This record gives sequence, C-alpha cells and structure tokens, in this order.
Amino acid sequence: MNYITSRCQLTSNQQSKFKIAFNDTFTTNSRINDFYVGQYMEGTGVFYIANNDFSNASRIPISSIQDQFFSDIKRVKGEPIYKFNIRAGNGMNVPITRYRLQLRDPRSPQMKAIDRWIDKIR
Repeated sequence: MNYITSRCQLTSNQQSKFKIAFNDTFTTNSRINDFYVGQYMEGTGVFYIANNDFSNASRIPISSIQDQFFSDIKRVKGEPIYKFNIRAGNGMNVPITRYRLQLRDPRSPQMKAIDRWIDKIR
C-alpha cells in the first residue's frame, strides 16, 4: 500500500499522514498526469494532481472537495473526467453531492455538482 507525505509525495512509510485511496493516470495535451486521493485515518480525503512521476504534485484548488468524506470515484471512459460523491458528514441523514471533475487542463480544473440527495441508508 502506498502513502502520501504532507508534501503530496508518495512514500511507503506507514507513519505518513494518509494513504492513497484512489489513483488514476490520464493523458491530456500530450502530457501524462496522475489524479489521486489521499485519505486520512478518519476517512476524509485530499484530492491531488501531479505529473506522471508524482512530481509537481499539488492539491486540486477546489476547497469544497478537500478534507471531506468521499466515495464512488469513477472515471468517465476515455476522458480526464471523474465523478464522485462528497458527504457532508459521516453519519445518517447527511447531504451527499455527486460531482463531475474535469481535468482537461490540470492547472485549471473545472467542477460541477450534478446531483444532490440525503443519505437515509446509514
């Protein structure tokens, strides 16, 4: 299992701040990039973008998805587009928003809320 340091770099050190919960490689503008999510022990995540060798890594500059509970990350086939859920908490009856994150220009990601509901299952 891979982990991420506080400087967004990969490490095998289990004492690191968080583990990688999702990682995918995509190509845009003839450049290979990595989109990955680090997960804290309590379940919240940090969304990152980096070069293919994990250099130049940085947090995706969209505050509404950072340090939130996330789930169901899926890539739109053949596109640098990802859909995922962000939960407003980790209990019952919390709002959930489904987002669409478009990374065609990784330096300027575009995000849109595509669905919202209240979790009544937990």
